[in-house]
Amino acid sequence: MFRYAVRIDGDAKSGMASLVDWPQVCAPINGNVAFVLKENLLLKISESVRSGTLIPVPKSRPVEELCVRLSTAQSLKVLVLNEMYASGVDMRFLARDLGVTESAIRRALDLSLSTDVDFLSEVLAVMGRRLLAYTAAK
Repeated sequence: MFRYAVRIDGDAKSGMASLVDWPQVCAPINGNVAFVLKENLLLKISESVRSGTLIPVPKSRPVEELCVRLSTAQSLKVLVLNEMYASGVDMRFLARDLGVTESAIRRALDLSLSTDVDFLSEVLAVMGRRLLAYTAAK
C-alpha cells in the first residue's frame, strides 16, 4: 500500500497541506485534510492517466498519523500504469495482445473499480514483466 507523506506549511487557520512527493497535490488546512488530500490525489492520478504521464509514487517515509494512503489495489494499478508509460505501451496494444476490448483495459486500471489481480498480472506479462508478492516485517 502506498503511503504519501504530508507536509504542513503555515498554521492551523491559514496553512496548506501538500504531499511531500507530489507537491501539486495540496489542500487548505481545515476540516478533514487527509480526506481532501486523498480526493485531490485521486484527481491528479486521473489527470496523469488521461495525459499518459508517470504517476509519482511515494519515496519519503511518512509519519504514521499524517499520511495519505492508497489501498493495495489502487497502488498495484498505479504500478501497472507507470510500467505502461515507462514501456511506451498503450491500451490499444494491450487490448489487442490480450484479446479484450480497450474499455476492458481501462476498467481494469480504473482506481475506483474492483481489482482483478490475475488480469493485471497478464497485462504486466504483455510488457515482459511479472507480478511478485511477498510479506515483509513492519
